[in-house]
Amino acid sequence: MNNLLSIFSDSSVKPIQYHMEKVHEYSQLLPEILEAIEEQNWTQASMGQQQMLLAHAELNDIKQQIQMQLPASELLVSRAGILALLSEQNAIVNALKDVISLIVTRKMKIPLHVAENFYGFIYACLSAIEKARAVVDELEDLVASHGKGPAGRTVQKIMLELDQIGKETDQIYTQINAQMLAIEAELSPIDVMFLHKIFEGTNHIAEKAQQVGYRLQSLLQ
Repeated sequence: MNNLLSIFSDSSVKPIQYHMEKVHEYSQLLPEILEAIEEQNWTQASMGQQQMLLAHAELNDIKQQIQMQLPASELLVSRAGILALLSEQNAIVNALKDVISLIVTRKMKIPLHVAENFYGFIYACLSAIEKARAVVDELEDLVASHGKGPAGRTVQKIMLELDQIGKETDQIYTQINAQMLAIEAELSPIDVMFLHKIFEGTNHIAEKAQQVGYRLQSLLQ
């Protein structure tokens, strides 16, 4: 792999932005995988899972390279803060990978009673990832302007939108838990346990996307 900091030699934050772009890019694998899961096409779903696992490995490699090459000094913001932001970004793909792997490996069928909310839940998470990417896109300008000016106002606006998505995902998660309670007696205890793991993991995706925004804001405080 090429030296990221030499590719982006004019900025120590561009590799962080590059990493987040890749997180967002790989999150777009999700709709096709979900379509295969919905159709119970496990061959296609397994292929999607493998793509997600490769994406996870690539992002871990990028993260490790940034951690190794980021200078210890001459940064305009905290090195520890930048690395914490990087970890939050990577955690999004970790969470995506865990949810997809759980569904595909166990060939889980999402109960019809909760399916509509679940798929809405997933797409809300994708929206949160998009907002997180948009926030990180502003990182270089934010650092240059010390969080002020147009970049600061843009980030404040995006963060409000990200917070709103967080409220929506919380509501959906609560609704899914209520819907599950109504049908748990009809399902095997093992399926109930793993379904709750899937829903909890999906909520984790949204939380991690929000944490990217919060972590970025804390860099400039």
